[in-house]
Amino acid sequence: MALIHCLCIGHFVLDDGFVRYEQMHPVCDRPLDLAALSDLLRQYLGSGSLDAIPAEWRMSVTPEYILCDRYGACSRALWFVADYARRERASIVDLGSFTLVSPDELIARADYLSRKGG
Repeated sequence: MALIHCLCIGHFVLDDGFVRYEQMHPVCDRPLDLAALSDLLRQYLGSGSLDAIPAEWRMSVTPEYILCDRYGACSRALWFVADYARRERASIVDLGSFTLVSPDELIARADYLSRKGG
């Protein structure tokens, strides 16, 4: 996945409102809560396994963060990452612009896609 439209969701170290980067990667102050992630996956997909994530979600999960295609992911994927960010107080970073994105912005995009059938 090209990083220009990639969102990165995780528990990042912030410096003056910006995510700290080291060696071209965002610095995390803690890993993802895999139990919470599994519970949320179960709500969305009926299975808590990372292997259940469908290809059309255009998403990958590492122990430190979730990577998701901002403009290529389906509405359910965007709702999912927005839900995780809200529930776990995680940050969402647009890796193309290095700006923080609010869960509300993702939900608005997901709602738009849903109305278009995506």
